[in-house]
Amino acid sequence: MLAIAQQHNIAYKKLIEFNELTEIDILEKSQLLFLEKKKKIGAQTIHIVVPNETMEDIAQKEGMLLQSLLDFNRIPKGRQPVSGEKIYLKGNSPTTPKLIEATTAKNTTTTS
Repeated sequence: MLAIAQQHNIAYKKLIEFNELTEIDILEKSQLLFLEKKKKIGAQTIHIVVPNETMEDIAQKEGMLLQSLLDFNRIPKGRQPVSGEKIYLKGNSPTTPKLIEATTAKNTTTTS
């Protein structure tokens, strides 16, 4: 990340901020990086969720702020939509999309 910031003459902290990342040196996976502030709305009207895609992934792919995306779709931060759901990019969703169930710890006992 530091090398990319230096290559494009951008402050490291700005590059992190533009991409809504934490201060890290190496990205965990390949992703688009923005060299300027992302927009509050997407270029398209909707996005259809593909398998294993997160709201963070969608925000990066669509070049928009994660918080706007979450607000438009009434999705709490940290929750993810089910594959195939419509995610609204320019305004409020008429309904909250189906979300992947939050993982809960289950107490299990075994008997012998």
